Amino acid sequence: MKCFAPMPTARIPKSQCYFWTKEWQKKERQAEVAIATGEVLGPFANVDEALRELRIAKTPAGTDA
Repeated sequence: MKCFAPMPTARIPKSQCYFWTKEWQKKERQAEVAIATGEVLGPFANVDEALRELRIAKTPAGTDA
Protein backbone atom coordinates (compact mmCIF):
# COMPACT_ATOMS: atom_id res chain seq x y z
CA MET A 1 0.00 0.00 0.00
CA LYS A 2 1.38 3.38 -1.00
CA CYS A 3 0.65 6.45 1.01
CA PHE A 4 0.84 9.90 -0.52
CA ALA A 5 1.12 12.97 1.64
CA PRO A 6 -0.41 16.09 0.13
CA MET A 7 2.12 18.70 -0.90
CA PRO A 8 1.52 22.18 0.44
CA THR A 9 0.71 24.66 -2.27
CA ALA A 10 1.05 28.40 -2.39
CA ARG A 11 -0.98 30.91 -4.29
CA ILE A 12 1.09 32.81 -6.78
CA PRO A 13 -0.04 36.38 -7.43
CA LYS A 14 -1.23 36.80 -11.01
CA SER A 15 1.41 39.49 -11.59
CA GLN A 16 4.16 36.93 -10.83
CA CYS A 17 2.90 33.97 -12.88
CA TYR A 18 5.33 34.77 -15.73
CA PHE A 19 8.20 33.71 -13.47
CA TRP A 20 6.99 30.10 -13.41
CA THR A 21 6.63 29.67 -17.18
CA LYS A 22 8.94 27.19 -18.90
CA GLU A 23 10.53 29.97 -20.94
CA TRP A 24 11.32 32.12 -17.90
CA GLN A 25 12.69 29.20 -15.91
CA LYS A 26 14.98 28.34 -18.84
CA LYS A 27 16.31 31.91 -18.77
CA GLU A 28 16.79 31.67 -15.00
CA ARG A 29 18.92 28.53 -15.45
CA GLN A 30 20.96 30.26 -18.18
CA ALA A 31 21.54 33.22 -15.88
CA GLU A 32 22.65 30.95 -13.03
CA VAL A 33 25.20 29.31 -15.34
CA ALA A 34 26.45 32.71 -16.54
CA ILE A 35 26.91 33.88 -12.95
CA ALA A 36 28.65 30.65 -11.91
CA THR A 37 31.09 30.85 -14.84
CA GLY A 38 31.88 34.54 -14.39
CA GLU A 39 30.20 35.73 -17.57
CA VAL A 40 28.58 38.68 -15.83
CA LEU A 41 29.84 42.04 -14.60
CA GLY A 42 29.53 43.27 -11.02
CA PRO A 43 28.65 43.67 -8.31
CA PHE A 44 29.43 47.36 -8.33
CA ALA A 45 30.04 49.75 -5.47
CA ASN A 46 28.14 52.56 -7.19
CA VAL A 47 26.49 53.65 -10.44
CA ASP A 48 29.64 55.33 -11.80
CA GLU A 49 31.62 52.11 -11.43
CA ALA A 50 28.86 50.13 -13.16
CA LEU A 51 28.69 52.57 -16.08
CA ARG A 52 32.48 52.55 -16.47
CA GLU A 53 32.57 48.75 -16.63
CA LEU A 54 29.67 48.62 -19.09
CA ARG A 55 31.44 51.11 -21.38
CA ILE A 56 34.62 49.01 -21.25
CA ALA A 57 32.68 45.83 -22.01
CA LYS A 58 30.89 47.51 -24.94
CA THR A 59 34.13 48.83 -26.51
CA PRO A 60 35.53 46.49 -29.20
CA ALA A 61 38.99 45.15 -28.37
CA GLY A 62 41.83 47.23 -29.77
CA THR A 63 39.93 50.51 -29.91
CA ASP A 64 39.83 53.51 -27.63
CA ALA A 65 36.43 54.71 -26.47
